[in-house]
Amino acid sequence: MPILIWHESHLPLFYILVLSTLTLIFGSILFYASIKVFEKILTNGFHILYELIAFIAFSIALVSSGFLDNRAGYVFLFIFLAIVGLFRFIQLKLQYALGILAIILLTNGLLTFVVLQKMEIFSAYHLFKSQLQFTEVDLSGWEFKEETKILSNQSIPIEIKIPDGMFFYNPEDLGLKDKTGVGQIAGIISASDHDPNSYPLVRIFFFPVHIEVPETLIREEVWKYTQLLESQGEIEEINEIQPNREWLFDSRIPYNAFWTFYDIIRPRYAKTGFYFFQLSNGNKLLIHITENLEKGSFHESKIQSLLDSIESKIK
Repeated sequence: MPILIWHESHLPLFYILVLSTLTLIFGSILFYASIKVFEKILTNGFHILYELIAFIAFSIALVSSGFLDNRAGYVFLFIFLAIVGLFRFIQLKLQYALGILAIILLTNGLLTFVVLQKMEIFSAYHLFKSQLQFTEVDLSGWEFKEETKILSNQSIPIEIKIPDGMFFYNPEDLGLKDKTGVGQIAGIISASDHDPNSYPLVRIFFFPVHIEVPETLIREEVWKYTQLLESQGEIEEINEIQPNREWLFDSRIPYNAFWTFYDIIRPRYAKTGFYFFQLSNGNKLLIHITENLEKGSFHESKIQSLLDSIESKIK
């Protein structure tokens, strides 16, 4: 019989120390290697081996950090490498060495940032998972009927009609950050066929019938997740708004809470929040929504359509 285990809402001290130590070790090794490469270039002048090492590390840093996710990154990279390449071509040793130093410093900064971010995501994922521990079931068995746009999963069970222009991501195809949240991730429905975080989006979390889940815990954990995004510099200006009192099921209002915020990554004002409800068989679902602000209605039309399609399954 799976057991519900409650934990403190913070990581154990030794766990934080281990992650911090690993990050420090990585940073130290990277810095030492960078100094050695720069010394060789400064001493020997133009050396293809050390140049290659520097540029490979630089490429890894750019890709892993998402620096090239937008056009401005490519423009900056092209201009910067063109200048360094010019120094190399006309044999200006000092200027070229300074260019390589800039590449090394940028590589150090980007890779250290990536490692810190990965550590934070890893920590956050396990922190949220520790709030409710239960034996997880296989929720990857989704079926989609193209002619009706009905997405179903008999393990839950649930049926959802996918609105036009939205796409489903199976939990087995998601990374740790996308899975982070209270409960077991059952999937994500997003407005993009290649980005599960494209607005509007719905993250679906599952709780089996035998697990008692206080509604106050759900609100607290969704709020913590929103604060996590703020601490990572993705959003700001978070403000709580009134719950939705319009989405009714048999005269019952599903438990919900919502916040508005400003998205720094995708510059716009948006809204995030959740509905927490019980299905007819006793299992529970957390529908975690992030969407653009819609004037004149509580939800975007696609989100409202999706919510309406699962109304019959709520107890």
